[in-house]
Amino acid sequence: MEHHIAVIASLATRPGMYAGSTRLKDVALFFDGYIHALSQCGVLPIDNAWVRWISQRSDIWHSAWSWNRMLLHSTGSEENAIAALPELFKLCVADVREIGGNGFEPSFTHLHQKNRYERTGPCYRVSWTLLSM
Repeated sequence: MEHHIAVIASLATRPGMYAGSTRLKDVALFFDGYIHALSQCGVLPIDNAWVRWISQRSDIWHSAWSWNRMLLHSTGSEENAIAALPELFKLCVADVREIGGNGFEPSFTHLHQKNRYERTGPCYRVSWTLLSM
């Protein structure tokens, strides 16, 4: 697994070499392909867990928000978002190994409880519950 984390670290250090540009959108496309390949080969089943993990971490759950948009929103700039990828990937892998990829699911049963749900601009902030496996 250390090799795959090193690849993501290299991507963050030299995004133009891997993604063809330093734009977060292009880096995200490369990253999506990379983690999809890892999942398809059975090396690391985090394909769908990555988006849910980033959603939980950024406290944003809305279908119009891609994971890279959530990350950009959380870090403040494309450069910071790209620089954060290796550490976030490492943390996500550790969490997926500990609780499984399906453990990151939103708990929407409380949507009508006033204090736990709010609309903040274009997104919704929702409390999350980690499902037991």
